[in-house]
Amino acid sequence: MKAAVLTEYGHINWQEVSTPPVGATQVRTQVKYASICGTDQPIFKSEFHPRTHAPHDSWA
Repeated sequence: MKAAVLTEYGHINWQEVSTPPVGATQVRTQVKYASICGTDQPIFKSEFHPRTHAPHDSWA
């Protein structure tokens, strides 16, 4: 599957990543639309460092 990965602060790459496994108490959904959270831009700019780290993806 494709994922936007923060490879370093200020730089995002689209990468092919493995699909995470689904646990016994979890479900998998298909995303049709997505947006960013208000904290995504400060994380992208490294304003939350060292509370965040790069590289970073949605599974980290």
